[in-house]
Amino acid sequence: MTRKPSLPLLTVFLLVSAGGGLLIGATNLPGEWYAGLAKPSFIPPNWLFAPAWTVLYILIGIAGWRSFGAGAGSTLFRLWALQMVLNFAWSPTVFTLHRLDAGLGIILALLASILAFIAVGWRRDRLAALLFVPYAAWVGFATALNLALVQLNCPRLWPDGLSALPRLLHRSTEGDRLRLRFVTGQGHASAGSRFRQLAAPVHLAAARALQHCIFHLRGMGRR
Repeated sequence: MTRKPSLPLLTVFLLVSAGGGLLIGATNLPGEWYAGLAKPSFIPPNWLFAPAWTVLYILIGIAGWRSFGAGAGSTLFRLWALQMVLNFAWSPTVFTLHRLDAGLGIILALLASILAFIAVGWRRDRLAALLFVPYAAWVGFATALNLALVQLNCPRLWPDGLSALPRLLHRSTEGDRLRLRFVTGQGHASAGSRFRQLAAPVHLAAARALQHCIFHLRGMGRR
């Protein structure tokens, strides 16, 4: 049974989501590297990102506050915490490590965790699930944007454009286990070998997170 969380706790969740998100954004700025990248035609103006994420982080915080009412060990709250970690990991990976490919892996896992949260919350806390709908739409758009940036700026990694998407994930079956491996490619022009080594754990974490969400969604489909 879902208990009603306290109102003071809402402040904590808003500080974690909105405060943490804005702090990470302020300390991992796009800078000259991002400004020099080739951009797709559908990229929004830069001024839109800050207000959009501010609103979304508020919605995320409220959803997290409500999901905490289901218990800190509940599937709903664990999915909320997972997406929060992935959300916070994206900006440092892309804007500080300059890893568009690793960022794509993270945002794919983020999108999967958001959709899993909506699916679980739809039965347990409909309002929390609805709060994540605009978040899912924005991250879906951001995923397409990240994909386009990889396509335009990482030709060695993606020589065939969008048709190379299946190369990002390698699927192998081992009993009932699904293993996902992120491919980094060779000779990334803007990152360098040191950044590739630093981002390797991020690839692994994103792969495991995406695997967890896929397992969860597949399990729900069998019910």
